[in-house]
Amino acid sequence: MPGNERQQKGGRLKQALKAARPALNLSAEQDEKIKAIFKNFREKKRLLNEKGGVAMNDQLHAAKKERKQQLMGVLNDNQKMILKDHLRELKNGADQRPI
Repeated sequence: MPGNERQQKGGRLKQALKAARPALNLSAEQDEKIKAIFKNFREKKRLLNEKGGVAMNDQLHAAKKERKQQLMGVLNDNQKMILKDHLRELKNGADQRPI
């Protein structure tokens, strides 16, 4: 949908990660793990889109939740806090946009 930032490539989590990346100071190992998490998610999403069906939204939501949990598992406590702050900022900005 044009004009819907939530539908941009990667969604809110990816946008927040991109914005927070300089402050996160990720190690090379963390960076590789995060790339693998997003690659795995893209593959799951592609398969779900091909499969379709009534349960697709629930399965996609579960895959997004799993991706976020995996991502948070790679970050240390300080990095988690930074990313959560960026996610909150994006969400608050989205909530304040006119419909």
